[in-house]
Amino acid sequence: MPVSDFTATCVLGGLGLIAYGSWGVLAALRLRTHGVSTNGFVVRLKTDEGASFPVVEFRAQGKMHQFTSRSPLGPFHRLKVGACVAVLYDEANPKNAVIDSPHGALSGPAGSALVGLWIVTVPFVPYFTLP
Repeated sequence: MPVSDFTATCVLGGLGLIAYGSWGVLAALRLRTHGVSTNGFVVRLKTDEGASFPVVEFRAQGKMHQFTSRSPLGPFHRLKVGACVAVLYDEANPKNAVIDSPHGALSGPAGSALVGLWIVTVPFVPYFTLP
């Protein structure tokens, strides 16, 4: 039986998301296990398409560094400018930093991997339905 364009697109796109998400999860886990912890401060909120992303400044190796969190603030999260936050950063590359939270660094990549897994399975659902 030939593979439809829809099936091929879902499988390839889903596998791409799984690979991207898996790479992100591994990078986040590496930062969590080998990263250096410090405190930083929210210096401003960057808004993009209605979502607010905290811009955090912290000191590492005698210099000030700044990064924009990749995790947007939800509607119930009240992180304000001036708030002190825990930061994890890569000692070899302090620009690689995240707000240290239980879900912060993992939520985006893990979500991408799960969405990719779902997309891969979509074309095969008809084969698993009950008669």
